[in-house]
Amino acid sequence: MNVFSNKTGWATISKEELVEADPPHIIVPYKHGSEIIYEELMKIKEKGLIHGQIHTMDPDIISRPGPRVVLALEKILSFLHPEIWSEMLIVTDLTVQSSVTVGDSAVIFVEVKNTGELGGVKTASVTVDGNSLQKNVTLNAGESKLVVFTVEMKKAGVYTVSAGGKTATLKVNPAASISIVNASIALSVISLVAIVILTVALIKRTSMAK
Repeated sequence: MNVFSNKTGWATISKEELVEADPPHIIVPYKHGSEIIYEELMKIKEKGLIHGQIHTMDPDIISRPGPRVVLALEKILSFLHPEIWSEMLIVTDLTVQSSVTVGDSAVIFVEVKNTGELGGVKTASVTVDGNSLQKNVTLNAGESKLVVFTVEMKKAGVYTVSAGGKTATLKVNPAASISIVNASIALSVISLVAIVILTVALIKRTSMAK
């Protein structure tokens, strides 16, 4: 909400008006000799008269004509709603391992691109069977990067992996069957019993021969 929306044109705002309104966000120019505005606001804040966050912006961005006004709007969005701005990126590619075994980690590759006019830290996210994973990535305006996710797969099955409207399938195979292990153990026991029986029989035969 713009607490001074009632003012138009190149209006001036007095110190008293600013203190009374005490807006949660204040955006001021900070370059080319306009630093004094920021410095005065910081003095007022240090005195405890205002409590909002003070954001600085290049005055060239504020005063330049369109269509570059998009950069100013995006800059303001990053100030007021960083949680929304950080997710403003597109997924250009999604690659997943075709299959893994239970207990292994699946590797997921997500290529993201910052389509905005402003660089900074963005949040790349991927969903594996409804569970969301996130990573921060620094992207310049128009830049693309590959983000790698790893997730341990604890249950066998077929999982859907999605990111930015793209989907892929991941198959998780079961580990070695317990029944096979048990059968191997049983076979070893049988072999051992057979050896014992054969040994006893040989001992008896030797005794009878004497």
